[in-house]
Amino acid sequence: MEDSNKSNVLVDSVKISDTELFYAKFGHGKKTLVILPGLAPKSLMPLAPMVAQMYTKFLDSYTIYMLDRVTNPADGYSIQDMARDTIKAMDELKIKDAYMMGNSMGGMLAQAIAIERGDLVKKLVLSSTAPGISEKSRKVFEEWEKAGLAKKQPEFAELLGSSIYSPSYYEKFKENIIAAFGGMTDADYRRFVIFVRAMLKFDIRSELPKIKASVLAFGAGQDKVFSAEQSEEIASKTGGKAFIYQEYGHAACDEAPDFLDRLWNFFENDKTN
Repeated sequence: MEDSNKSNVLVDSVKISDTELFYAKFGHGKKTLVILPGLAPKSLMPLAPMVAQMYTKFLDSYTIYMLDRVTNPADGYSIQDMARDTIKAMDELKIKDAYMMGNSMGGMLAQAIAIERGDLVKKLVLSSTAPGISEKSRKVFEEWEKAGLAKKQPEFAELLGSSIYSPSYYEKFKENIIAAFGGMTDADYRRFVIFVRAMLKFDIRSELPKIKASVLAFGAGQDKVFSAEQSEEIASKTGGKAFIYQEYGHAACDEAPDFLDRLWNFFENDKTN
């Protein structure tokens, strides 16, 4: 089913075992860019036209896929399970040798994919993510897990929003952020908790040297979820590069005005600025 707006966004799904994985497709370039978003309380597919507009600069050079997670994950679903299901979707869509950008949980997933199937990833951008869980991250995720189990709005949205965004950004857009997290179903909360638990068990640090794609890891000095040092660890163990936004938090890829320019420069020229 194709969106009728000017962004020309296609939203569809791939069957994965007894569930499905939704994706959005936009752009018409010869190269392929795969976006793996971070953990979201609900599907990001309704936001695909807005993402397409953000990536206007890329649309002539890249065909872009924004991949969601499976709609009905089993209990105990892991990041590695997520990677295998995403690989199945990429194979079904005939995606290979892709430029990939993974943010937060999407960055964990991207690392796992690059290790499992190096032929799928040409260049890899990892934003506000980590190869394993620190004690700081564990405390944050345990709070998210409790909030997801409690199913209380707007407390759930306030916790996530204040954790993800910088204080100034969150206060400026607080009402919109809380509204965006509204209307969650029991299935949404269940899926959210399963994904948080998957992150709590994630540790791929010893396998990072297996990544053969060129890597650029973005970190943020004010990140409340992960640390800038974890981005630097990724760069060090993969032979890649790191760039740290000292003034931003976990959502640096959304807040930093030059993020997409740096992404473009790395993909096109192997430069960070």
